Amino acid sequence: MWYIVVSSNPNPQSDTPELSHLSWPAMKPNARKYLRIGKDFSIHENLFEERFRVWEELYPLPQ
Repeated sequence: MWYIVVSSNPNPQSDTPELSHLSWPAMKPNARKYLRIGKDFSIHENLFEERFRVWEELYPLPQ
């Protein structure tokens, strides 16, 4: 995970075989992708979507 801070790129280097299958896409307003860290690493979408929706309704971002 330190690699993200150093390179500003969340995708692991090829010398990390445990993470070589991951491709962490950029975040977009309509597709909030996140990395689930557990026994295995996996990419998922829209964590806590209901919470985001409340804040977006209260404070909409300019388009």
